[in-house]
Amino acid sequence: MQSPNNNPIPDHNGELGSTEVLTELGLPARPMTSLRRRGISTIEELITWSAEDLRFEVQGLGRGGLKEIEAALARLGLQLSATTRRSEVAAAATTGKLATANAARAEGRTAMEAARLVGWSRATLYRHHQAASRRSVDIQEAPGIAS
Repeated sequence: MQSPNNNPIPDHNGELGSTEVLTELGLPARPMTSLRRRGISTIEELITWSAEDLRFEVQGLGRGGLKEIEAALARLGLQLSATTRRSEVAAAATTGKLATANAARAEGRTAMEAARLVGWSRATLYRHHQAASRRSVDIQEAPGIAS
């Protein structure tokens, strides 16, 4: 097996090709638990995810946990995928949930109530809101696009 940067991943015996379990990364309990809950149990599976995918699709994994994962992979000469998995369908679903939550906020509901309405935590609502804001700024600042 090879990493995205074409480095072979050694197994426990130093041989190449087998998969190592996540415990080999030496991650703290919180990111490890979050990854396991999402069904990611090997380094091979982990490196197929991008940082963006992990951030938005793995509940309980924040910036700090993501940095710890990236550092642990770097120690092995590995890195997360540069390609995101998020499909247009998933992005559309997120956009729809964000619109529903924003409408609930406009009606006077709290952020917690709005988030629960769409099945998110308040932190997830804020994270998606910030990401949407960054995307709109990126689009406005792109050359050749009039504001």
